Amino acid sequence: MDIQNENGVERREVLKGGLKLGAAAGLAAMVLGVNKTGGQVFAQTPDAPFKNDIDVLNYALTLEFFEAELYKTLIGLGKLQGKDLQYVQLFGQQEQAHVDTVKTVIEKLGGTPVQKGQYNFGAAGPINNRDDVLKVLATVEQVGVSAYLGAAGYIQNADLLAAAASIMQVEARHTAVIRGLAGQFPVPAAFTPALTPAEVLKIVTPFFKA
Repeated sequence: MDIQNENGVERREVLKGGLKLGAAAGLAAMVLGVNKTGGQVFAQTPDAPFKNDIDVLNYALTLEFFEAELYKTLIGLGKLQGKDLQYVQLFGQQEQAHVDTVKTVIEKLGGTPVQKGQYNFGAAGPINNRDDVLKVLATVEQVGVSAYLGAAGYIQNADLLAAAASIMQVEARHTAVIRGLAGQFPVPAAFTPALTPAEVLKIVTPFFKA
């Protein structure tokens, strides 16, 4: 299944070069819960990926951890200037705000937040210039939106669903702005397809350190 139509980012594209890292964002979201030591675990039952809302929140938290760290890493490369840098710095701050909020909600619900992963950003290949950075971020955000969309139907608490939808629409706005900066169509399709947890898991593994 393609992630976007011919004007957007297709699934096969996220497996190429710098765009490969974009797939990792959605795939990083596949981490679903905590094991006995509080670390990350992957779903073993694709037909029932979430046991409860805490699992869904930990799914979202893993994605947000990944995105927040990715933004920090790419900003640190020094490839962006001016308006590009201003937008990306702001979006990175918003991703960190998502991390902080989701962690707090999990704790208030009596859950244990997943730990931040250790990432293998080098799996994306070299990122040499502004265009590489923006393409990676555009793909990260788009796949992230699709991952959120794929998980939304599993949320049982209506208040949590509204909160997740609020985060998802911010991720979508990030996608549109970054695509515009990169010279791509900001909104390439009338609908955004969902990624299932199994589809996310299929791509995420190379981007986490063992």
